[in-house]
Amino acid sequence: MRAWLVFATGMLTDPGDMFACCDSSSQSLDLHETSGELASLLRLLHDPPAAPTEEQVEDRFRPTQYDPKTVVPLPILRSVLFPLADKYLVDDEIIQSLRAHVLAHASAHPLEVYGFATNQGWDWEASSASQFVQPMASYALNEIAETIPNVVAYHRLVLLQDTRVRGMRDLLLGEQIFPSGAFPLFLPVAHDIMYDHHVCRIWSMFFASREHTVHLGPAT
Repeated sequence: MRAWLVFATGMLTDPGDMFACCDSSSQSLDLHETSGELASLLRLLHDPPAAPTEEQVEDRFRPTQYDPKTVVPLPILRSVLFPLADKYLVDDEIIQSLRAHVLAHASAHPLEVYGFATNQGWDWEASSASQFVQPMASYALNEIAETIPNVVAYHRLVLLQDTRVRGMRDLLLGEQIFPSGAFPLFLPVAHDIMYDHHVCRIWSMFFASREHTVHLGPAT
């Protein structure tokens, strides 16, 4: 099978070499993949998916959005492409492209992306996805059981959430929310502008702290 794949990617010049790994008494190989999986594998090798295309958003505090037409669906990534890529040891450049597509789903499917990334040992993707995970008490037990690989990964996610909550609390306690000392509704226009800039600065600091990647280590 592997020799056939090497031939299919143009790495062999002699078609006879494609059977180099076969038994001398046989000129065939057993393929365990379906025709659809083989088609996906060949397309992945010959035409790897380009990076997801970011959409333009006016609100700088909204998470990055991607054009859905340019993002590989998460179920296909998890159940088809990554198992094939792992089995046939595809180039790291292709793996990095697939990881970018996984991360593109983080804001819409944070728990699933966190669980999958943690199971793969991807610290950056796991930490980035954890920014969008709701408080764990808001999820049903079956959701957590189906997405979080083990109790260590669950505990680390709770720690990440707690770290961010404490960081936001410390940030707000250390800032003067209303610099003029008056309720912003009654401030003059100049002070109103100053207040808006002050709040934007606080939010920028908060989002910067959310994007800090925490080393998770192996979740085993």
